[in-house]
Amino acid sequence: MPNDTTNLITPSMHEGELRILDTDLAMRLGFSQSRDIRKIIKRYLPELDRMGVRATVAQTPSERGGRPTEAYYLNRKQAIFITAKSETAEATDITIEIIERFDAYERGEVKPAIVEETPEMLAFRAITALQGKLELVAEQAKLQAAMLEVTQPKADALDKLAGLNGVHNLRSAAQQCGWPEQKFILKLQEIGWLYTHTVTGRKLAYSEKVKAGLMDVKNVQVKRTAGMQAVGQPMITQEGLAKLRTIIGPFAKTPAQAA
Repeated sequence: MPNDTTNLITPSMHEGELRILDTDLAMRLGFSQSRDIRKIIKRYLPELDRMGVRATVAQTPSERGGRPTEAYYLNRKQAIFITAKSETAEATDITIEIIERFDAYERGEVKPAIVEETPEMLAFRAITALQGKLELVAEQAKLQAAMLEVTQPKADALDKLAGLNGVHNLRSAAQQCGWPEQKFILKLQEIGWLYTHTVTGRKLAYSEKVKAGLMDVKNVQVKRTAGMQAVGQPMITQEGLAKLRTIIGPFAKTPAQAA
């Protein structure tokens, strides 16, 4: 454990869960600029989201005001993950400290502070949520445009995969579940079966679903400008298809769509 006991990790109760403020963690890790830790956090947002809800609050940079910034309150798993990714000399000691401090608070040995959001923080959260929805709509529009440009050879190759080893590609699985393909893919993302790679934009299967036998990944040769290229495609197993039918049910059309 670190010898400095005057600045120990101090979890606070945020939305009913013990969490650590990102800049507090950065100070314990020895960052010269505590806000630099947010660069690491933003780099690993998809991984952090898999470890729990992303808790953020708005912070004003100084007493003079200015544009609010987004601060992150990390839960135990997220804090340990970011500590490991920081690759600082103190990372191992801080990991142990996080575990011990959280245990102390959960045993009731220390009473946690409660973070109360101001009206400004709540407004910032609402604006951030709206921006996120707008970005999602824009991303969906890009995906739909990209789908229109998919070549027939690639579509044929994907169709051939539908019956391999009892697994089904997303197009085939959507048809068997009675869903439009794009809405089916969005639904799989919503329920935590698929996610979008932040760099390539490809749809990928969560490893936990693959380990559970609900999904698989198959390589398929698709035609690119530079020639044929092997691409990993997420697949739905027979077991996964049966489970999906019970989870999402048939696609419900709106009155306008039904007309």
